[in-house]
Amino acid sequence: MTDLVIGGGRRFQPQRGVRNIAIALALLAIGALVAYIVFLRLVAYAEPVAGPAVGALTLRATASRPAASAEPARAGGDDTGTLAYGDSATLAYRGQLLVLHLAGSPQVLGAARGRLLGRQLAAPSEAWRAPLEATVAAPGLLGQVGRDVRLRWQYRFADDGIPGHQLAEIASLLAGAQQPEGMAPSYEWFVRSQVALDVGQPAPWSSGHAARALGRTLSAIAPVRDAGGDRLLVGHSLALPGVADGGDAAAAAPVVTFVRADEVIPFATVGWPSAIGALTGINAEGIAVLVHPARTADVTPARAAQPSALLGRDILENARTLADALKIIEHATPLGAASFVIVDGGARRFAVVERSPSRTVVRQGADAPNVVTGVFRSEQFADDPENDRAARIQATSQRAKRARALLRRRMVEPEDMLRVLRDRRAPDGGLLPLGHRGALIDPSALHTVLIDASTMRLWVADGPDAGARFRGFDLRHELSGAPDATPPDLPAAPEYDPSPSARVRAARGYLRRGRRAAARGHSASARELSLRALASAPSLPEALLFAGERARADGDEAAARELFQRCLDVGLDDPGVEDELRAILQSPR
Repeated sequence: MTDLVIGGGRRFQPQRGVRNIAIALALLAIGALVAYIVFLRLVAYAEPVAGPAVGALTLRATASRPAASAEPARAGGDDTGTLAYGDSATLAYRGQLLVLHLAGSPQVLGAARGRLLGRQLAAPSEAWRAPLEATVAAPGLLGQVGRDVRLRWQYRFADDGIPGHQLAEIASLLAGAQQPEGMAPSYEWFVRSQVALDVGQPAPWSSGHAARALGRTLSAIAPVRDAGGDRLLVGHSLALPGVADGGDAAAAAPVVTFVRADEVIPFATVGWPSAIGALTGINAEGIAVLVHPARTADVTPARAAQPSALLGRDILENARTLADALKIIEHATPLGAASFVIVDGGARRFAVVERSPSRTVVRQGADAPNVVTGVFRSEQFADDPENDRAARIQATSQRAKRARALLRRRMVEPEDMLRVLRDRRAPDGGLLPLGHRGALIDPSALHTVLIDASTMRLWVADGPDAGARFRGFDLRHELSGAPDATPPDLPAAPEYDPSPSARVRAARGYLRRGRRAAARGHSASARELSLRALASAPSLPEALLFAGERARADGDEAAARELFQRCLDVGLDDPGVEDELRAILQSPR
């Protein structure tokens, strides 16, 4: 009777259950594989065909100056040889400066730059990894595992905002740097690093973290009136305190590049080995461009838009007048926010453009400020929370106020502008310690330059700060082939000694390591590193502040109070914590 019951004759078969599970797992694996392939296609950057990079490097003898000339050696080098790649690309040394001459198509430019600079490209490029990773939250172990996936997804449009000829140059540059040492970054990473200055966040252990700033910039513009006629003189400094190494790798290899590319205006830039764009530059028409990265609330990473440095290069390649430059900026689709200082040396005019993804403010003539930093000052950005925060917690207003006071003096020659760039005093005239972020002189600067846009002369600091000797370049000769009239170098400041600036850099290196140690819970190591920083630079405000914080964390209240008081005595350069320190010192023991 039981045989007639429906299903009564079935028996449990374990292999059937195992087979069903296996099928389900296989389908899941296939689905995951398909999803991953689709993901890779969505985040991949189409790499252009690289140009030839197989030519051998050769060494050329440096041409010497006439014996009767008392001027220093020219851009060919100071008793050094010139490295050549092909017929139109050379690399020479001018003191500590690397002087690069490039010509040809984008592929040829990239291949030559990669071959000549080689492994020097890697370290400055790698320093941008931390600012990009800081934009992707990664709490816990799972967050760390998925960070790369989310990072690639967030920056999937990075290559879409870069002009095609610059992508071709990048591909060729990396192919060139790959030979023969194989030290070049990957194409995907190098492209992504081009957007870091616009959308990245300061590395958590960097000195830029508290100020929420990747860069620290300042430009000063002054008319000069002498027997030779009116002209415009521009002083500019750039530092990158928010990158992983504080900009040390980039500062160790400052590069002055002269480019005569096909079908664009010849131009010169001052940067570092991996800098393809232009934050500091001037073209053969006398149009100078100085880019000051800023922070605004309308900047978002996942956009197909042009990075500010590459927009600066676009201006150099195509603008013959101030009006041309302004038109390029106004019609651009920028990825980040920045102030663009545009100087027309021939017309003796300049303009300041505050540009964010959604707003543009142009100031010319009497409305244009003669001192520009990385904080927007126009009323149109007064309601922006990011810009407002930057104005409150950074020391830029202190630098700008002092620079404006110095520019009221009559400018006659380039040395007058150097005195502005070398100034180390507060707005009230009090002397500040070297390394104070409110001082105009910046020992952590990647480069400090002086441009006479009217006479087409350029000087670049050959040392760790503006106190060093400034090497002169004749832009008409370098960019247009005019007879060589290289200006004399500008001498270093009286009794200049580079060692204090080197000690400030060393102290900031200890502070970066100390902050990382503190974040990992290594309190003893963090406090020791804070003491090492103070030994290198006893009056550096950020070293005093960090050492006080470590002493307080360890329960040493007396030491903390002493360090905080010293910090206030030398002049705090972190306005965001001044009220907090005063409250601690006024509280009962």
